[in-house]
Amino acid sequence: MIFLIQKYNSPRSPKKLYLIDFALKNALTFKKEFLKRFENMVFLELIKRDKTIFYTEFIDIFLPHERKAIYCIPFLPQELIYLKIKKILKHLKELEVEKIEIITVGNEGGFEIESISCEIVPYWQWALGE
Repeated sequence: MIFLIQKYNSPRSPKKLYLIDFALKNALTFKKEFLKRFENMVFLELIKRDKTIFYTEFIDIFLPHERKAIYCIPFLPQELIYLKIKKILKHLKELEVEKIEIITVGNEGGFEIESISCEIVPYWQWALGE
């Protein structure tokens, strides 16, 4: 099964493609893109939870009804994650994002930046959390 996710407030923009079965992509290409697979895993977990999902130019996964942004950043330390979020702060404020979940492979932590709560959580913990 294939999912096409539209860009928030831009229905004519290209859609993001997510797959239920990774074997389909493996049959079509030899590229092994861990980040895209990781993001696909996060997406599938959100579909299980029946979320309304979009993306934006700067946000991997955007849940507008919850005012939440989700980033799939498997390996960066908290200091670099903070700098990455700081660069796109204007975009986050325009979308009225209140919470950011940063899904990683093993890092944990959190911080607040201009009244936006940022939680860094490993995928396994995040997937079991809700």
